[in-house]
Amino acid sequence: MNRNRSFFVDTSAWVALFSNDDKYHVAANEFWKSVPQNHWQILTNDYILDETYTLLRREQNGLQRAILAHQVIEESHLVESLEVSTQDRQRGWELFTTYTDKIISFTDCICIAMLHQLGVYQVFSFDSDFVRAGFVVKP
Repeated sequence: MNRNRSFFVDTSAWVALFSNDDKYHVAANEFWKSVPQNHWQILTNDYILDETYTLLRREQNGLQRAILAHQVIEESHLVESLEVSTQDRQRGWELFTTYTDKIISFTDCICIAMLHQLGVYQVFSFDSDFVRAGFVVKP
């Protein structure tokens, strides 16, 4: 894995890409269009996809949006979906109980732990928690 050419996609970015009503939809799509030509390796994980499909389903015409998102992500040769392991959850829990000055979701703590383990420090997200955790956030 080329860590300098890798980035992780968070729930907020997936939702923005597939939800026309999302306030970040235009910015997300502009960034996403640049991905193939820049030869990025795209990572996400099963917890993020769970959150994404659930949030999309709650919107108007949400089931169709969730199905479309699932098809695009699963059929893409650009996206690698990582499975969260027991070790990832344990490291995430350690972070979750350490961040007492910030309210960060358990899922984000797991992602932060995974990304540190992988040495990936770029995240496609509209969530400020990743900035506070020291990641380079795109777009």
